[in-house]
Amino acid sequence: MKHAAKKAYGESVEQTPAAAFQRLIQTYQVAIDAGIEKNAEQALHAITLLESTLSPDPNPELAISLRAIYADCRQQISDKRWAEYTESMERLKGVWTAYYRLNHQ
Repeated sequence: MKHAAKKAYGESVEQTPAAAFQRLIQTYQVAIDAGIEKNAEQALHAITLLESTLSPDPNPELAISLRAIYADCRQQISDKRWAEYTESMERLKGVWTAYYRLNHQ
């Protein structure tokens, strides 16, 4: 998993919106790949990384909703419902991609 985390977060800690977006999307891709491979350890680690980015400051309702979705994803992993978990991660990746494109291009 260390390799995946390094890939997702890189060696530098750039704080530009584009760099932050890329790290977020890479983390979702790691989560998706873990679902496809049915790798519970990697999937849980990816969710932990995603949860660590949540902040209630800009939008408390969004943070609460994402926390609930991530909790559902943890349950899906526990229940070995890999298709549902992977679909959830794919949808979230798509939502963030659309959001970024609307607001930064």
